[in-house]
Amino acid sequence: MLCGKEKFCIFADKMVNKMVKIKQAEAKKGLKRILDRSHVFVASMALIILWICSLVAMNISFFDPIHRATKNFSLSDVYYQIMQESGNVHRSELITIVDMTTLYDRGRMAQVIHEVNECQPAVVGLDVMFEGLRGDTVGSEQLVEAICEIETPVVAFKLKEADPETGNFVTARHSFFAPIDGLQEGYTNVQHIDLGGIIRNMSTWHILGSDTVHSLSYYLASKFAPDVLNEGFPQRQLIDYTPTDFPVVPYDSILQNRHLIENRIVMLGAMNDDADMHYSPFGRTAGTCIQAYAVQTLLEHHNIRELNFAWTLLISFIFIVLTDILQCEISYQAKRSRSVVVGFFFDSSFVKSAINFLWMAFLLWINFLVFTQGDIYFNPTIMLMGIVLQVEGRLFYVSAIATYREIKTKKMKNKHKKQQKS
Repeated sequence: MLCGKEKFCIFADKMVNKMVKIKQAEAKKGLKRILDRSHVFVASMALIILWICSLVAMNISFFDPIHRATKNFSLSDVYYQIMQESGNVHRSELITIVDMTTLYDRGRMAQVIHEVNECQPAVVGLDVMFEGLRGDTVGSEQLVEAICEIETPVVAFKLKEADPETGNFVTARHSFFAPIDGLQEGYTNVQHIDLGGIIRNMSTWHILGSDTVHSLSYYLASKFAPDVLNEGFPQRQLIDYTPTDFPVVPYDSILQNRHLIENRIVMLGAMNDDADMHYSPFGRTAGTCIQAYAVQTLLEHHNIRELNFAWTLLISFIFIVLTDILQCEISYQAKRSRSVVVGFFFDSSFVKSAINFLWMAFLLWINFLVFTQGDIYFNPTIMLMGIVLQVEGRLFYVSAIATYREIKTKKMKNKHKKQQKS
């Protein structure tokens, strides 16, 4: 006969085994809920609804302002502004800008270039176009002599008239003294989405006629660090706008700021000329400053990788599926709750929207870390809009299932009636 202690141990073992089986069954049910095919259907519907809405926005003139605004929006601009506002701005030790906004006399320009050359810069870039003699023959001659004195000069030119079929440029606009033996020219064309759009990309080379020409920023970087030529940079890449304070020296204070010019890349340009102001993530920015950011991007080898549409769509789809799993699991646990108040609270649309908002904020934070630490830019627009439309996708799925069951029930009833009649 078993004693009381042995009976208790057997009973305890049975209870433990029963609890383990219950937990295993719950785990299987939970896994089944997670792997339910409805999540894929809901995510697909959310993306289809988003695609339909985008088609409407693109093809109806009423939505044209909205389409333009979203087309020219990039969350990377917000990231750079966050970094700037947090005080995370470093001072450049490689690049100095000489501001020549109010300088028009070519003889005085020649003197400024001569003073810069006296300070022994590593490379000098002229982000200025000198068109025609303008009746100042003496000043123009002095300007050419001063430029020829520079050991490593790079001067600007503009690409003009691109072929609409090939995208190659047909003509270019040069300074009056070009070409000169030993003088390197680099184009200063900047790329933007639209007129007045934000400049986020740069190109390192283009085709002009049958020749390959490089940008001003590319030649400045390659002359300062020759190994840049062997890096094999893509034609088009994102500019790294990590907030940087480029020292700006007035043209009449060159010799007083020798320490900011010696052994540096020196760029001569206009910092306050309305004709050369463009939009960057920081607002209106001088073209010379944007060129400085482009040079810095090449020198520091910050090739920010922008995920293509296929990867963006795949990642967005995965996170919309995860959102639907999260929302369904919250609803399931709310229904199982013994407290009516807790169940009602977590099953309310307000709480679900709040959870979606916190979930999106978390994903944006992860995206920010990937962008700042991994130099990978993922455009989260599709993902965020898809998460917002996840509720609509779930409602569509529930309605579709209810309609299918209703149709199936009617067919069964009709079949049953026919069998009774026969």
